[in-house]
Amino acid sequence: MKVSVFCPGHITGYFLPFYSDDPDVSGSCGAGMVIDRGVTITVSPADTYSFFGIQHHPDRDVSFSFDSSDIIRDLVERLGIPVSVLSVTDLPLQSGYGLSAAALLATAHGINMRFQLGLSDEDCARYAHRVEIDHKTGLGDVAACMGGGLVCRKKPGIHSDSIRIRDTGEIAVLTLGPIPTTEILENKIGLRQLKRAFPTSCPGTCQEFFRFSRQFALKSGFLTDRLKDIIQACTREGIESSMTMLGEGVFAYGERAAALLSRFGDTEVMHISETGPVIMNNGVKTT
Repeated sequence: MKVSVFCPGHITGYFLPFYSDDPDVSGSCGAGMVIDRGVTITVSPADTYSFFGIQHHPDRDVSFSFDSSDIIRDLVERLGIPVSVLSVTDLPLQSGYGLSAAALLATAHGINMRFQLGLSDEDCARYAHRVEIDHKTGLGDVAACMGGGLVCRKKPGIHSDSIRIRDTGEIAVLTLGPIPTTEILENKIGLRQLKRAFPTSCPGTCQEFFRFSRQFALKSGFLTDRLKDIIQACTREGIESSMTMLGEGVFAYGERAAALLSRFGDTEVMHISETGPVIMNNGVKTT
């Protein structure tokens, strides 16, 4: 009677917004890593819509629940089918993990499968992307989360003309606090500065991706003093790192990264995801 879908999150290294009256071609260009942790959405038939969300870390005594989500409600209303939605993640919210996009994409796939709507993967992504653009909760995460890998999106919107680099390297992420995405995306004053900071080509390797991302973080003005100190510490140890966009955090590459970042606070360890959304079968990801 119910369907569960896991969708990986996405850590953006750099981005450039594009605004249009058409949400399908609005969004951002840029690059980031699709991660193997994200959001699991379970949808069940219901007479009226309901939502319950849980943010819980299994290794720490940290748990937070909430009973409303404007973006999920909007998506459900657009699909026109009342459902009960359960959202579960073990990552912090509003901290640069692309969780709003992951939740929307997983919900669209879950409703599509449970009620056999016949939507394609691109149709599901389009629904999710339009909601995220309208609510200003993100710009390019949905397009990235459609598949795995290190993703460079050369066009805004779902038809992003993406290049995906496959890599199984370990990623460590230190989250110091949230940055409200909506406030930044509504502020167009800094668009000229973002254009100057934006790299002119896609990275060919993970190492090049981190170099582009660090330069963007510095030139864009997003980098706080304490993030700069942490990134400099990584550089001294020969560890590739940059700022998570958009959250006050640092992500770093390689097996030595977690030990260094843990000196500055609680650190999450993950890998680059090999896939986009996947159906869960009794709690196990299936293809």
